[in-house]
Amino acid sequence: MKTTDANSITISALQKTEAEMVSELIRTSIKDYDQSTQVISAILRRIESICQTYYDEGSVYFVARDAMNGNLPVAGAGVGSLHGLPVSEGMGELRDLVVNSDYRGLGLGSKLINTCIEKSRQIGYSKLYLETTPQMKVAQKLFLRTGFRPIHDKNVSEPEGIASYFILENLQKIV
Repeated sequence: MKTTDANSITISALQKTEAEMVSELIRTSIKDYDQSTQVISAILRRIESICQTYYDEGSVYFVARDAMNGNLPVAGAGVGSLHGLPVSEGMGELRDLVVNSDYRGLGLGSKLINTCIEKSRQIGYSKLYLETTPQMKVAQKLFLRTGFRPIHDKNVSEPEGIASYFILENLQKIV
């Protein structure tokens, strides 16, 4: 594990010069998941052109960098409009949350989610949606802790009762 602490981490928008490193960080984090699921397939499509994806209107990708390790990207999360809806619809999507395994336990996931929520408010989203896979149990617990609630589809059997869809509503009222 890298010797670092949360104080050496800075968070700001994705820079074009680090796009490939961030894409590789995401690819590495999902390599053990079933690559044929819709969620993983969508992630892989987005990161093929991560700058284009996250430089669109209503979209941004935040990167956490370790100042003690050459400002290396160690975590990230993005927000964008849900399924290409206009921003005026007010429905955003939290996407592509990743934390390098050497940097877990520092609260970076929570910080990135809160950064995305604040930016979503500024953009004008009133709701944030997200999708996971049933295997992403740690991430699901994080989403619950940060205020997201599961959306259960009664027509879909969810392994072990774990939802794969979450929503955070009334962003403008959350303080």
